[in-house]
Amino acid sequence: MNYLNYQYCLSDFVIADNYEMEYLAPASSFDFHYQTMLENINNSNQGVSIQSQQLIRRVYASAAEVKAYISETKTFRSYNPLVHAPEMYLELNKLVLFDEKSLMKFLKNYGIAHNLTTMDREALIVDSTLFQKNDNEKFLVEMDVIMFYEKVVQFKNLLRMWNDIKINNVEALRTIKNEFEGISTFHDKNEEIFTDHLSAKDYLEFVLTDLAVFYQGHETRQILKDPNILINIKKKATELKNSWEKVKDSGDLQKIAFSYLNLKLKEIDSGVTATRFMNDKIVPAMKFNNLLEVAGYQLKQAIFKDYKLEECINCGALFEPKHASQKFCSPLPGRKRSTCENTYNQRLKRTRLKEKRKLEGK
Repeated sequence: MNYLNYQYCLSDFVIADNYEMEYLAPASSFDFHYQTMLENINNSNQGVSIQSQQLIRRVYASAAEVKAYISETKTFRSYNPLVHAPEMYLELNKLVLFDEKSLMKFLKNYGIAHNLTTMDREALIVDSTLFQKNDNEKFLVEMDVIMFYEKVVQFKNLLRMWNDIKINNVEALRTIKNEFEGISTFHDKNEEIFTDHLSAKDYLEFVLTDLAVFYQGHETRQILKDPNILINIKKKATELKNSWEKVKDSGDLQKIAFSYLNLKLKEIDSGVTATRFMNDKIVPAMKFNNLLEVAGYQLKQAIFKDYKLEECINCGALFEPKHASQKFCSPLPGRKRSTCENTYNQRLKRTRLKEKRKLEGK
């Protein structure tokens, strides 16, 4: 089966030479906005240790870098992520949350990954793309790091779910099935609890809000307010319950997990289709607002193509093998050799030298 794969990206992404960081003050770290995101990250079972007094609030290109870019006083690196960084989604998966060194390494190789940040006083979320009407180049000058980490956690969970399905990790598949069932049957299992504390009208309002049935105008108003059709509303309002009903009696854990993964993949952005003028022709292209969308697109393409990931023998991270004998992560953009392969060979060389000296009695 053939799937449409876009070779061209509408925008090249710009990388600055210098990025700076701003840390959260202890008091600010417990603002509702950040506390909610930190709780979401904690609940993701990533096993990360969060020390609020050391959290980075934002990373940004320095004022000198932005001025140099606008005035064109120096050349900036830019790249097409679909061509020059086809495995960026796996590098994103390597990112160690709340680790400054890991974050800066990613920024050095790919630039700022998310285009959203928050303004201190107004508490507004704004787009940090320098020139939002320039689709040829995207220079993301700032990002809210905690907001970014929350998105990374979501992405890591989906990639791990897909890999668990591919390797038939039975224990993980059972956990996925239980989660799928729990979310799908939430209203049914808890209806008695809710109705004991809410009137029929209030419970109906709760269900409609929870299922995102927001349009209640004109002729539909009275229909949706009728408690007698509540069962059908819960059944038809979302794809979730219908998807569960189709696979719940299947003994195939992988099939059940794939059905759930399909729903979860729809929660992440992966760009939109567009066109680009190249070589005197209009060609299909993908438009991405940020690198998280690029990673989402790359992950979905890997799933469509049924790739099987392997574990690097140096760092243990997942990578796309280009040939059967590949044992290490692929080279980073602009490099010809794998960093992991070099590190592994150097370590092996030192070990052999140490053993040789030991045998020689030195």
